[in-house]
Amino acid sequence: MRENILELIAQADLSAEEQIYVEQSLAFAQREAFCWQRSTLEGHFTASAFVLDAAGEHALLIHHHKLMRWLQPGGHIDDTDADPQWAARREVAEECGLEDLKLLQNGLFDLDVHPIPARGQEPEHLHYDLRFLLQANPGAIPRAQEGEINAFAWVKLTDLLTADTQRSIRRMAEKVLQGASAL
Repeated sequence: MRENILELIAQADLSAEEQIYVEQSLAFAQREAFCWQRSTLEGHFTASAFVLDAAGEHALLIHHHKLMRWLQPGGHIDDTDADPQWAARREVAEECGLEDLKLLQNGLFDLDVHPIPARGQEPEHLHYDLRFLLQANPGAIPRAQEGEINAFAWVKLTDLLTADTQRSIRRMAEKVLQGASAL
């Protein structure tokens, strides 16, 4: 998995804003042999998906149960996942019940590094989030999975361009709207 992560990051064509995350992520992955495992307490790689509706006009956001924030679906990479993209797809299925999603861009769509607050026995740590651009099939209806998320919403991409929107989500909406993806 570590080699896959290093290759994904090295081959990614990411924005100038994300270059600091590229440097941080590469250094972390080179330093930590098990950089994707939750047991790496300093931080670990996660995988998420910016999921567009069939028309490509809305993004699927979830209200995260533990963090109490609106985010894109995603989560931890399991040892049984074939690769980070597989992990992102699994997380979307687990959190929202959506499967058979179309990959809109090969490789990474976005990369973010952000702190996760301490909770219970788990100390504050970093998530090195590998993000993929996916699209739902026409007529796909998400289902909030009990215990995983509080709610979900299809949010119009242009509505994510406000200063109130978390910067990393706004950045992904900007990329789609600016045609940075292979839609």
